[in-house]
Amino acid sequence: MLSSRVESALESFDWAYDIGVNHFFLAYSGGKDSTTVAILLYEWLLSRKPTDIAVTVIHNDTLSELVNVELSWVREFVDNYVNKLRELGIVANAIYLVPKVVDT
Repeated sequence: MLSSRVESALESFDWAYDIGVNHFFLAYSGGKDSTTVAILLYEWLLSRKPTDIAVTVIHNDTLSELVNVELSWVREFVDNYVNKLRELGIVANAIYLVPKVVDT
């Protein structure tokens, strides 16, 4: 069952790419779901080797998490992830959004 779900996710990336999507936006929270999607996207890029893809990882800091967790885990993961994508020749960027304290 798990392998069929993984294959379904990879097929979704194939479908998007086949219809002309060449810039993927990954909303990354640092949780297990967005980490799984990030890893699946990376695996898809490794296996398909597209040459015309860009990836932007967006993290929206809700200011509700522990500061050390936020700074150490999310930023370290995203920075390493973006660097790994760049090593594959992928145009990759990270965007960190932080609301004003009064907006939370």
